Amino acid sequence: MRQEWRRHIAGWQALEDVEAAAAREAAAARALDEAVRVALAAGASWADIGRTAGMTGRSVTERWSARD
Repeated sequence: MRQEWRRHIAGWQALEDVEAAAAREAAAARALDEAVRVALAAGASWADIGRTAGMTGRSVTERWSARD
């Protein structure tokens, strides 16, 4: 009976894990957006931000330049 119950709830637990991971990813994206905004305000270049974020300068400008 216990094994049946675990199989029964496994799908729901997996979905809860997906939901929690998505929430963490969204929070991390917001934190990164804010960090980029602060770095720009402090005078960092797109190239510096890109290097620090592990992205090319072009990718960084495409992602964030419209937001500043």
